[in-house]
Amino acid sequence: MLGERGFLVKEDFYEKVHRCKVIKENLKDNDELMKVTFKVKDDLETFHIFCDKSAKETSRVKFLSYEKFPDGIFIVHNKDGSIDCHICELKRNPTNNLKNLSLQLFCGYLHCKLFLTTLELNDKDINYNYNVFMIKGYDKEEDYRRLPNTPMKISPGKKIIKESDYDDWKNNRVRLEENGVELLDVSVNKYTLREIEDTDDLIKEFHYTLAI
Repeated sequence: MLGERGFLVKEDFYEKVHRCKVIKENLKDNDELMKVTFKVKDDLETFHIFCDKSAKETSRVKFLSYEKFPDGIFIVHNKDGSIDCHICELKRNPTNNLKNLSLQLFCGYLHCKLFLTTLELNDKDINYNYNVFMIKGYDKEEDYRRLPNTPMKISPGKKIIKESDYDDWKNNRVRLEENGVELLDVSVNKYTLREIEDTDDLIKEFHYTLAI
């Protein structure tokens, strides 16, 4: 898939995936481990991009204003010539900071665009998939506020979620607007991780397997 222009991308920024790739997220405060296994088809070329070991969850492109990056990006070369881009983020509960989630997904999209433009791939042949993996995906307090004839309830020190952002999230959408400009308005695929029962008592492990 990288083709004749593949030499323009440093080799430590991508790797070909064989059979599967595991991404982990350690949640130190809660002694929890989130682990997602991405299974790939043997007959389709799949790459994990921007996977350089030295980088954290920050932008790989220095001129971007947003210093954000998702947990993983995969690109799959389909037999019909189209490309599937999977932008993936692991969060214990995305509703705790939907703005941060939207920024990470948006920055993942920008990185995909830059990477694939370098390879001179036609944008009309590219499908973007936004995948969010979580342990919990709702906020009890926000749901309570939406009940009819319910008095306002606010927990001290808790950030109030913008109503439209939460409603979008409940409807499997994520939006991002900055300075009056709409940057992102996409559907998201939500996946709830399952707790693994036979793990060490000192840490709870949550797992999900997704075929891409």
